[in-house]
Amino acid sequence: MNRISVIILAAGKGQRMKSHLPKVLHCLAGRPLLHHVLSTASEIDVEKQIVVLGPEMEEVANTTLINWPNLQFALQSERLGTGHALKVAEQSNGGFSGDILVLYGDVPLLTARTLENLISSYRNQKADIAILSFRPKNPKGYGRIVSKTGNTVLKVVEQEEATQKEQEIKICNSGIFIGNAKVLSQQLTQLNANNSKGEYFVTDIFSHAAKAGHKCIHLEVEDNSEVLGINDQIQLAEAEAVIQSRLRLTALESGVSMVDPSTVWLCWDTKLAKDVTIEPNVVFGSQVSVEAGAQIRAFCHLEGVNIGKGAVIGPFARLRPDTVIGKDAKIGNFVEIKKSIIGDQTKVNHLSYIGDTNIGNSSNIGAGTITCNYDGYQKSQTKIGNDVLIGSNSSLIAPIEISDRAVVGAGSVLTENVSADSIVVSRAKQVENSGAATRRRQREKKKPDDS
Repeated sequence: MNRISVIILAAGKGQRMKSHLPKVLHCLAGRPLLHHVLSTASEIDVEKQIVVLGPEMEEVANTTLINWPNLQFALQSERLGTGHALKVAEQSNGGFSGDILVLYGDVPLLTARTLENLISSYRNQKADIAILSFRPKNPKGYGRIVSKTGNTVLKVVEQEEATQKEQEIKICNSGIFIGNAKVLSQQLTQLNANNSKGEYFVTDIFSHAAKAGHKCIHLEVEDNSEVLGINDQIQLAEAEAVIQSRLRLTALESGVSMVDPSTVWLCWDTKLAKDVTIEPNVVFGSQVSVEAGAQIRAFCHLEGVNIGKGAVIGPFARLRPDTVIGKDAKIGNFVEIKKSIIGDQTKVNHLSYIGDTNIGNSSNIGAGTITCNYDGYQKSQTKIGNDVLIGSNSSLIAPIEISDRAVVGAGSVLTENVSADSIVVSRAKQVENSGAATRRRQREKKKPDDS
């Protein structure tokens, strides 16, 4: 079985995105487009991956190397078309003698299953080139696949170069294909820019190969959304809808309950165990895991958090990165938690900010409690033990430690540690002046009316 080298064409400027961010770094489900493509390619048995970038795309390389340190890059110094980009990649491929799989950095919804089907057809039919084709509702703008019998390809003609009869063809080229490295190399030498755009079209490879007697076939994709290319913000939004639908379906099939799935936004790496319940209008950012039986109530925003079994979150809660919520804990409405550990059975039910804090098990944090973790220069830690009761509207000035079973009176402002099993109250003394309100009203009546 031949080895496979993947070449991902990603050198386009993406001007139609109307953004300073390179097109392939725009995100779907919280992940850059290019990273989706690389991840899919990594699911099949490939020897190496090469990404073709254009000038001034260092940001793309630097961002991508974090997760794919062995990735190779090829620079297309002049954007002269997809055929030219493939030539540039060939030079970086070091005389590779296996099969070349060509993908695109702005086609992120392709699945490994489809690629495996394409590779199987290519090998089973002993083809020299196999193209992934599709049948759009409106083929305008797409290259047409001209074939004779069955799935044999004679050529692919771009929309601008197609005759009227060729424009009536419904089967279109997705741009994705696999071919024998030697055959492709031979055809690349024959490419020219004699067309309306003055570019080297990679699609010309197919007609040259067919004329030279090489077997070129196409395989129609089962789901057209897999070959959706992203060229502008509208298409990006369309692709987001597709991937969200996929993620929700996967969650539902695994035993997650969603009251209104269409209102739940999932990240590509969201992990939801069975028997998790999600109410409407919940947003999952990156790196969220939710264990079995937990409830995420309406209008919550979660990011970088691990939620334990049976925990109840929300409604209207915000959980920020580096947060761990323990088993059967309760985080209520209008609570924000950042970089904190909340112990098992602990409750933070109302109107609180908990930041840079470690709370033990079975503690109760009263409404309006604030951990004051920032002094304008640095963040400090708050530690609250097991079975602690913090009264409502308390401010805990970090660094501070409230030991096990302590009770903090409502309205306290604490600046010093509290020992175990103690009760602490730190607030201004209440002063009552009997009859003062009556005397004040009488004084006010005697004043002249200025109205």
